[in-house]
Amino acid sequence: MPADDGTVTLAVIQALIPLGLKAIEDALQQALVGRRYPHGEGAKRSS
Repeated sequence: MPADDGTVTLAVIQALIPLGLKAIEDALQQALVGRRYPHGEGAKRSS
C-alpha cells in the first residue's frame, strides 16, 4: 500500500459527511412525524 499524506483519507471523510447529515435529517424528520402523528397504543384519534 502506498504511503498516504492524508489527502485520500480527507477526501473519503468529506465524501461521507453529506451522507451522514442526510441520515441525521431523515431520522429527525421521522421523529417529528412521530410526534405530530403518533401511532400505536394510546394514540388519540379524532372522530
